[in-house]
Amino acid sequence: MHRAVILALACLLALAGVPFAGPAAAAPRTSQSDAAFDAADVEAAGAAARELSRLEAARDFEALYDLMHPDARGLIPRAAVVGWYEQVFTGTSTEELTVTGVESVAWTWGVTGHTYPRTAAVAFVQPYVTNGVGEDVVDVVHLVAHDSGWGWFLGETAAFVNAQIARYAPAADPIPEPVVPDAPTAPVGGTYESPFADDQLVEHVDLFWSRAFAEAGLAYDPPDGVVGFSVPIDTGCGPASPVNDAAFYCVLDETIYYAQEFHDVIFGIVGDFGWITVVSHEWGHHVQSELGIFASVTPELDGGFYTIELELQADCLAGAYTRDAEARSWLHPGDVEEALILTDVAGDPTGIAWYDPNAHGSSELRLAFFHGGYEGGIPACGLEL
Repeated sequence: MHRAVILALACLLALAGVPFAGPAAAAPRTSQSDAAFDAADVEAAGAAARELSRLEAARDFEALYDLMHPDARGLIPRAAVVGWYEQVFTGTSTEELTVTGVESVAWTWGVTGHTYPRTAAVAFVQPYVTNGVGEDVVDVVHLVAHDSGWGWFLGETAAFVNAQIARYAPAADPIPEPVVPDAPTAPVGGTYESPFADDQLVEHVDLFWSRAFAEAGLAYDPPDGVVGFSVPIDTGCGPASPVNDAAFYCVLDETIYYAQEFHDVIFGIVGDFGWITVVSHEWGHHVQSELGIFASVTPELDGGFYTIELELQADCLAGAYTRDAEARSWLHPGDVEEALILTDVAGDPTGIAWYDPNAHGSSELRLAFFHGGYEGGIPACGLEL
């Protein structure tokens, strides 16, 4: 990231004043394919998503309720779902969506905390018109197969669903908040002494990956360092300047580097967790390197991946870390919003080609992949862990 991006980041955030909430759901595509779905699964899940959009367009909210997953219908009253839809579609119309991708992911419904290991994450574009203003919404719907087809779920939290129940079906019982079990602070197999104990935020990222590797039965080697610089320095990957290099991971010396000015801008304008989102993204590149995942200009020939695929996967892994940190009560109110702000403003400008070696992904793509990891954890990011 260059100096111009740092300055643009400061200006954008100073002008915005309001945290960006991001899209409501996760992105399905990762830099490695998942063979859990066959062609029939992909077609059926895509068709189910299109049917949901057609029912939205017809304002047939009763039928939409009938197509919810049985687990969701068993908890949420019909009146709550229909009432919510009627409120959302006041002054709004839509048309059938266009499916842009279908992936098999492990996804957790935040309302109950239950994980569905074989979820169809259907990415789509859907046109909406609200009070005469049109907008193409890019999003993802999560569908899980059951005896009668592919069912959808309402809401990301019990608090949201309970608000709809209280408003539209007050006689019904609220849904209990999911219980998040206390997780051990040490990885499976013994105590891990992090070399980053002098910086608790960085140490938390290190502990997250030490646990993940231990649980997968793999040896874990942390980065050799997280090094800040305010003057030009030499790295294993060549010279680095604070004017041109904001934050990067060097594969050759296994070190994360960052410009001190960049750190200060993020810390001061976005917040401490905005900064740790940068670190956890770069840590994702270290994990990729440890697992033999590499960037290539000819991935079709050598088994590598386009740079943008690695960048988006690193965004996903940053989301997975955020999910874990939140479950361990390491986060403060507003930290997730900080991560979303940072990811949003770091998107590529319009016109960057997919195969450009400097491509990282648009704001929409980066946010979607971050959400993918946040909602589905490491499995949603396509790593064999």
